[in-house]
Amino acid sequence: MYNVCPTVLPVAYSVVSRVQAKFKGARLDRNVAEWLEQDFKLLELPSDYHWHLPGKDFQHIALRYLYTLGSAGLALDPGMGKSKICLEYIFLKKFKKSLIVCPVPLLFVWEDEIQKHRPELTYHVVRSTDWEAEVEAGMLDKDVTIINYTKVVMMKHRIKAVGYDFMYPDECLIKDISTDRTKALLEIGASIPYKSWGSGTIINNSPMDMYCPVRFVQPALVGTNYANFRDTYTVQVPMKGPGGAHTGRSSIVAFKGHKEMKSVLESAAIVMTKEHWLSLPEKKFFDIHVQMSEQQKKAYYELQRNLYTKIGDLEVEVDNPLVRAAKLYQISNGFLYTYPEEEESAAADLLSLDYKPKKKNIKDRSTFYFKDQPKVDAMEKIILEKIPGRKAMIWFNMGAERQLITDRLDKLGLTHLVIEGGDKDIGSKVREFNKNPDIKFLVCQSKSVNYGITILGSRKKDFEEAGIEIFPGVDTAVYTQIMFSLSYSLEVYLQMQDRIHRLGQDNICEYYRLFSNSPVERKIRQTIDDKLELKVSMMVDVAETLLTELLEE
Repeated sequence: MYNVCPTVLPVAYSVVSRVQAKFKGARLDRNVAEWLEQDFKLLELPSDYHWHLPGKDFQHIALRYLYTLGSAGLALDPGMGKSKICLEYIFLKKFKKSLIVCPVPLLFVWEDEIQKHRPELTYHVVRSTDWEAEVEAGMLDKDVTIINYTKVVMMKHRIKAVGYDFMYPDECLIKDISTDRTKALLEIGASIPYKSWGSGTIINNSPMDMYCPVRFVQPALVGTNYANFRDTYTVQVPMKGPGGAHTGRSSIVAFKGHKEMKSVLESAAIVMTKEHWLSLPEKKFFDIHVQMSEQQKKAYYELQRNLYTKIGDLEVEVDNPLVRAAKLYQISNGFLYTYPEEEESAAADLLSLDYKPKKKNIKDRSTFYFKDQPKVDAMEKIILEKIPGRKAMIWFNMGAERQLITDRLDKLGLTHLVIEGGDKDIGSKVREFNKNPDIKFLVCQSKSVNYGITILGSRKKDFEEAGIEIFPGVDTAVYTQIMFSLSYSLEVYLQMQDRIHRLGQDNICEYYRLFSNSPVERKIRQTIDDKLELKVSMMVDVAETLLTELLEE
């Protein structure tokens, strides 16, 4: 064990205890046994180390944890300043070359974060796939390279050859071992001596989500064979095809070894929740239940029962269960997409549990809108009666929903900005919405603004200091969201909430969730609740254990 485990106490202790549990006769070298009996204490930061901007107590602890382990994950809730901790670690260790990998919408966030928290660091944002042009622009002369996930896959071999000292996949989008993205980052990371990742939603669908993130920072804990890890911690049953024949594949039906899995995660990442470490205002949820119109009900239940419905001259027929589910979702939200037959399968992407955006040919797509729009009417009622005069965010999933929302805002004479898939101007729109009191609503597609972006607005005092007059007593901070629709993704759902529930918020955050009375929307809500319960069972115990140990120390 001494030769294959890192000399990091929590990692070695976890591996040794698991080996001894499996192999009862396993014996330890006396020196190793004595070392393992020591108390695990975080290293102190050097006495001459100073933060550029003061950090919170929990950020000091997270930085010390990373400093002690060398490589570890930052499993901190959204809005707790993971990027600040990462930049402090880069500066503390004096890395010559660091690689930060992030989703495209966060490129501008990292630029802002470096300028704010560690302006001493030089950086280069990779804007193209032309390696020679990026090098000529000074990429290799900078302390930090910032690149998006897609470009990492395309430039994998070039990046490996650079010899980066430190690597940080932001939001840790490496949970699916089957994707090219995960494989590329694991391969690159294997040759980089120091690694970390940041994620506020590390476990979403199942405990298996933790395998790749743990392997990335501390492979000794989980090994490099995913099948072995899966077989150790899951219960599987053979999958059968038509006629009951076995397909040769298995389906996971349950999980086992929860205590051991928590130990593994605790040994590779520091887990911190806002409930334990921050005094943020509470979240309040208001569920608005909306009755579908008669036209919607007729179309919904005909399609559900008969796989066919007719609305006026529009005929809709499906023979794929996933396409049908997508159509039922659309009806619940006031519209129907119709594609050429070969495009119909793409319409089901949203409801897929492992949703991945696909390039679709939508030029021939038609959109049918129902005459009555109960959800839109409910949204209007919230705006006019519940939150009059406030700045707020409105979330949607599909383009037709955005059209319904913005048409009604236009009718009401309410100014707004829209951010949706493929938008290349996210940074400037977020900054404009935060700073401009005249823009009342930011209408966002759920998968376009769901990581690391702060949307708090500018408070009354900020405008007064700038000499801008506003109505007396009006607080212009953003603390309200309207969720027009939800998908099955717990990760997206939590990230949506935390754009406003983060450091700097001083108002109670209000969330208005709109649900139609359709079975598919009830299913979405139930799935989200079930996943949330799983996340809490895996993450909260680890966070509470750490909190107790630190308070005792």
